[in-house]
Amino acid sequence: MTQSEHDRLLLSDTPIPDLFISDYMSTLSTEAIRAYLYICMVTGRGATVLDKDLSLRLSLPEDKMSSAIGELIFLGLLSRDSKGRAYPLDLKAREVDAYVDTCIERAKRKEGQHEAPDIPAENRQLEDLTQSIAKTFFHGSMSQSWYRQIDVLLFEYHFGADVVYALIQDLADKGKLNIAYMKKVAETWFAYNIRTGEDLSTYLESEKVIRQTYKKVARKLNIRNVTEYDEEKIRAWIEKYKYPFEVIDYAMRRVSEYITSPSISRVNEQLTTWFVSGVKNIEEAKVFEAERATTNLENYQANKRKPKQETGRVLETKYTALEVESFEDNPAQLMQKMIDQNNKNKSLEA
Repeated sequence: MTQSEHDRLLLSDTPIPDLFISDYMSTLSTEAIRAYLYICMVTGRGATVLDKDLSLRLSLPEDKMSSAIGELIFLGLLSRDSKGRAYPLDLKAREVDAYVDTCIERAKRKEGQHEAPDIPAENRQLEDLTQSIAKTFFHGSMSQSWYRQIDVLLFEYHFGADVVYALIQDLADKGKLNIAYMKKVAETWFAYNIRTGEDLSTYLESEKVIRQTYKKVARKLNIRNVTEYDEEKIRAWIEKYKYPFEVIDYAMRRVSEYITSPSISRVNEQLTTWFVSGVKNIEEAKVFEAERATTNLENYQANKRKPKQETGRVLETKYTALEVESFEDNPAQLMQKMIDQNNKNKSLEA
């Protein structure tokens, strides 16, 4: 069989990096995966493909194809040449670079330390942690990118080993075992000053209360979908205002008394008013509302006792041209003009 016949029958194979399968594929959209595989096949044969041709070949609208290519470029899987054609980046070279960077950083941390001949306790703990994570969550084969990220979690975020393991466990439980989502969770935990397992337990208990509050608020207000912005408001009620659910529930009840379709925004206004007024608990909230009701009643009664000002109706009066012309004349002249006009009309009728 000649080479041309071989190519015509499409009997060649397309190598796909294991790194793509293990670290990226689960996070990509279906369109992005199809685009990546096809681009790898084309470039592996020394050819290139434009976005519009790729769109036609994969039977995808051009806007979806552009979005898929953008997704791959954002994750560092593809790049474009000078003519705008996409091509795959070398993931294996990046893996080697990540390994070298990890080795360099570990060497820097060891500088100045007088190590014993055996492995230091810190290194043994790190080795045990990485091996445990690799075996439990990556079937014993974890990429260097993950080793590097574990180092970042330990030495830049200052997470304890138990916190790092719990973070990876959380990703796996949610089906989001990828570096991009890991960074997002790590930044959130770091912002909440989580460093130890005890810190994490306190945070997770708080998150449990917040999630339960989301559901309770949605059920009581008959809201099917709580938006991300609504969640921010509810989180503020708990974390910033420090209100227990009984105060939140009382606010929802108060809003429901004067609004037929209460919303989270209305409840937020009620709770914010209490917060800026110094209300801290349910008893103070009830006193505040009672005082406000008394004030409103007094204002209403005071306004009711005020004498009504007679506005009066202004009747529209129409004037003839003769009357308008004579507004500045004296009465005698006006009377004479009206007599003359009347006589003129009679003569015309005759």
